[in-house]
Amino acid sequence: MSEQFNKEHFKLKRQIEFLRSIKGKGTELISVYIPSKAQIHLFVSKLREEAGQASNIKSKSTRKSVTDSLEKILQYLKTVPPIAPENGLAIFCGDISPNPAVSTIELFAIIPPEPIKVNIYRCDSSFFLEPLEDILNIKDTYGIVVLDGRECTIATVRGTNFKILDRLHSTAHSKIRKGGQSAARFSRLIEEQIEYYYKRIGLAMDKYFVSSSIKGVIVAGPGPAKDDFLKLAPFNYQIKILGVVDTGYTDEQGIREALLKSQDILAEQEYIKEKKIVDQFIKEVVNGKLAVMEKLL
Repeated sequence: MSEQFNKEHFKLKRQIEFLRSIKGKGTELISVYIPSKAQIHLFVSKLREEAGQASNIKSKSTRKSVTDSLEKILQYLKTVPPIAPENGLAIFCGDISPNPAVSTIELFAIIPPEPIKVNIYRCDSSFFLEPLEDILNIKDTYGIVVLDGRECTIATVRGTNFKILDRLHSTAHSKIRKGGQSAARFSRLIEEQIEYYYKRIGLAMDKYFVSSSIKGVIVAGPGPAKDDFLKLAPFNYQIKILGVVDTGYTDEQGIREALLKSQDILAEQEYIKEKKIVDQFIKEVVNGKLAVMEKLL
């Protein structure tokens, strides 16, 4: 796991802790989640509608806080590019003053280290932080390679988010015949092209998965190509293959399908990791060394 990755998550954890400590005097704290690459003008229109409806709030102080907060968010969105950042944007705004007689409207904007996929507007007595907390709860990153004899898609998955890293194509099955070429020679050329295609996939896996935070790789795809690829094993020995699953596609839809069918495999990895920790703890308890047991009341 990279140092930059750790820094971003530590920063997010501190931001969440601060936002969690803020309590509204009423249902006046606004949380807005804008998904990855969303069009900002759509959210501007939505917030203007909410500002119009805020006039129906019975409490005068709450009504003013909500109206002022929405106006502050709208002003802030004027400074944001028309398309949301790649990881989306989370905005929190409201009266943070602990003194009921004093109003202090503050805005906090966060670009998280993982993509936001939810579209949320919420007004409550506390900020809505669950989507950001879910990012911190995601622990490991895995690789997914989906291939058949013609194409391959390589991606990483972290929680329910995946990122496509590369796409490769093969010409091995193209109908290229030259006059006078024997069937045996043509078949041998195809085999060489397929092997070259598999080696290119292996090199791409080495590029993306070696010396990274990848915990293991799922290989997927329709037909026997994935099994032939694994027999050749043209990738670095350090790459751990966790399992093989069948999919109907080799594109982005294939990645989604592979992720869905790999839940048991990935859950088993978490179980193994937790079991190792428990076994180590028990060993330390028996040896009376690094373990501490505390009675909980």
